[in-house]
Amino acid sequence: MLLLAINTASKRESVALIFDKKILAELIWAGNMDESEKLLPAISDLLKKSRRRFNEIEGVAVVCGPGPFSAVRIGVTVANTLAKILNVPVFEIDTPSLYWLRLQNPKMTSPRLGLKEAVLLLHAGGNFVSMFFQKKSVGILPIQEALKLAAKKLKTKSMVFFGDITENEMREFSEAKRKNWQFLGEDDLKKFSSTVALAPAKSFKKVLLASPIYCRPPNITPSKKL
Repeated sequence: MLLLAINTASKRESVALIFDKKILAELIWAGNMDESEKLLPAISDLLKKSRRRFNEIEGVAVVCGPGPFSAVRIGVTVANTLAKILNVPVFEIDTPSLYWLRLQNPKMTSPRLGLKEAVLLLHAGGNFVSMFFQKKSVGILPIQEALKLAAKKLKTKSMVFFGDITENEMREFSEAKRKNWQFLGEDDLKKFSSTVALAPAKSFKKVLLASPIYCRPPNITPSKKL
């Protein structure tokens, strides 16, 4: 199957083209609330780079969130629209499940890295993060409260945090390094394309339409009464 994979639910967004677990091409860029301008051109460039055409796509996989409202909405909408136009199946995976797969990088051989003790942090707007223990959400918290809760809940000296947080949140997190905690970011995890290519088939759910999941509802400025 020639699979188009789309991820707009992370700070680093990406599209990849995969044929029978072989990565043909991948494009990665920093998300900047401009998915409506970048996503479709990126997919076109991806196909040109792979010397493939739109009508050769046999399936579309998309990360459905949670993630930023506009970014996730556009990524899911594009995935559903392409699947409908091409009459091909669409597959979805939620962001926590994707990151747990990305964490399982064969290059990581540290004995400290226990999956049961790892904590997933995802940026949730402002200075807040969504925190997950073993794929289960424990809510949206300021970064410092999230770190304290993790320490209280896990009660272990060396903890591994991973996921997708901002530079400002990373600076707050750096204070925790004295406690022998580590954070694994984009450069430490398995690439999106490799994760999709090697993921077990059950990781992606075949659906009629992918459904977006948001960290938070959109910020809508109330209208001013005249």
